[in-house]
Amino acid sequence: MKLILIIFLFFNVSLIYSQELIELKNKLTDLHDLEFANTARKIGTAYLKQGVYDSADKYYDLAIEKAIKIRRYDLAGKSLNNKGVSKYQRGLFIDAIDTYQKAIHYYELSRNDTLVAKGKTNLGLTFKGLNLYEKALENLYSSAKVLEQLDLKKELSSNWNALGNLHRDLGNSDQSLEYLTNSLNLRIEIDYEAGVAQSFHNIGIWYLAEDSIPRALAYFEKSLGIKRKLRNRKSTATTLAQTGEAFMQLDSFKLAEDYFLESLILREESQDQFGIAVSSNHLANVYLVSGKMELAKKYLDKALKFVLKGNFLGEKARTYEALKIYHAQNGNFLEALNYSDLLANVRQEILNEEKSRSFIESEIRYEVYRKDQEILENRNSLILLKERSIWLIVIVIFLTILVLVIVRLYVLSQRILSHRKKSQERIEGLLQELHHRTKNHLQAQSSLIKLQSNYLKDKHAKDVMMDVSNRMKAVTLVHQSLHFPNEKETLEEIDLSDYLKKLTENLLISFGTNNQRIQVEYKLQTVRVNIYSAVPIGLFVNEAITNAFKHAYSGIVKPRLLLELSEENSTLIICVSDNGNGLPDISEKKHSFGITTMRDLAVQLRGKFTFESVNGTQVRLTIPN
Repeated sequence: MKLILIIFLFFNVSLIYSQELIELKNKLTDLHDLEFANTARKIGTAYLKQGVYDSADKYYDLAIEKAIKIRRYDLAGKSLNNKGVSKYQRGLFIDAIDTYQKAIHYYELSRNDTLVAKGKTNLGLTFKGLNLYEKALENLYSSAKVLEQLDLKKELSSNWNALGNLHRDLGNSDQSLEYLTNSLNLRIEIDYEAGVAQSFHNIGIWYLAEDSIPRALAYFEKSLGIKRKLRNRKSTATTLAQTGEAFMQLDSFKLAEDYFLESLILREESQDQFGIAVSSNHLANVYLVSGKMELAKKYLDKALKFVLKGNFLGEKARTYEALKIYHAQNGNFLEALNYSDLLANVRQEILNEEKSRSFIESEIRYEVYRKDQEILENRNSLILLKERSIWLIVIVIFLTILVLVIVRLYVLSQRILSHRKKSQERIEGLLQELHHRTKNHLQAQSSLIKLQSNYLKDKHAKDVMMDVSNRMKAVTLVHQSLHFPNEKETLEEIDLSDYLKKLTENLLISFGTNNQRIQVEYKLQTVRVNIYSAVPIGLFVNEAITNAFKHAYSGIVKPRLLLELSEENSTLIICVSDNGNGLPDISEKKHSFGITTMRDLAVQLRGKFTFESVNGTQVRLTIPN
């Protein structure tokens, strides 16, 4: 009944709103220029709220045209600012920046410093959202200076709050806290309650980032006290969720549960689909950690419903990760593997989205640079036209400007190189994260296999499970080396000698204390290979050493194993030798799983695999490097 009433009210409100819009459009033609411009702007804003962007732009353009005609440049600037919002919401970032800059131009023509400052604040926030931090700081600092001179305390507090968040993103902790604190004090002074709540929330986030959780909680509670009073559901839900995350870091799961539940209720009331997905995931994680599996599954199903509906990639990844853990803990390994595959696909989508965003940001930087150049060229042209009659001055000015342009181009080229370097570092960071997560995924799978093998009674089945676990560990070592490269390694290549030594030591541990008496000798040259060669080489050596540990040393008093790695004439030679009993029936062994696996891996590496059984067994692999 309650749901029917909400739908009924929403339908009636929408109907009234549409009727008002029709009435405004009908009387538009009867209005004089100023009323026409104001009404057209109202109609554009109505369409903007409905998400009908083309119609919104159409009426904003009508308002701009009339406002310019009657020289109401302040109204033209406001309409342009609204149009900039329309462009930004559609992801047309370059057009949005251009429109905001035009709005500031008309604010300047109207000689309204207040509007100019507000426009620069909006432009700075737009640049911040696009990670163009230098341009964001430039506009926000410029705006703050004017707002401070005009003593516009409310607007200045919002500007300082934005600067505090921006410096936090840039890693400037001290400056960030200074601006956030100044914003809070100014908002308290002018009794701006909503702003005070926002400042408490942002300072809480700052302390949370500094691992000062008790202080963070104190600020979150202050923020919640005001937000609950103001009944801002969406904002209150955000702070509740942050508070729950803080309690999770303190392992206070019951308190975290209470805050996450309240956050979810508010987000359901405000129909915030993304927020519902976030809070559901929070609750699912609390119940997973607490061992309440039924409740965990309930909220995971709810989170899954909303992340699929809204295609929220980040939350989708968190949901799949939690579902993988849930099914693994309940013994549903096939379902766990299925969600593991889905998780890998989502992470690839996230990586592709990051690359696309980096490309868009590069385009925007170029456009901003190009427009700066156009502005500079236009100014130069005006100067040359004004000073045409005095040719000597024109030449001097031209040469001066030329030098400035060259210097500016040099500075900009250095900045572009710096941005490219940062982008490369970011990509390398993403690759490291990918290897780290792959390593964790493989370790988790290996642990699950090992855990499952503990419940097996059949020795052959246990041996098979241990072999599978060892093979996964061999691949894990490669990704571990790529995630934590030493001075000999990069994100693309690893030190093969170091990798093979770690692999052998892991196998010694895996096969238990009986193999601790085996004397292992290494003759390893330093050789670097890429990941595409390292994985099959590791699997090959894993098979060879496993076969030796399993079959070679029965009755051998002083068992020995020799692992050799060398490079001759661009050819890698890997040899695993033991002093064991040898192969009793070579023709039969040729068709064993281990021998077949090593032969297939050699073919994959375009190499040659041989073995012989004289005074033990020697397995040899030669491959081109």
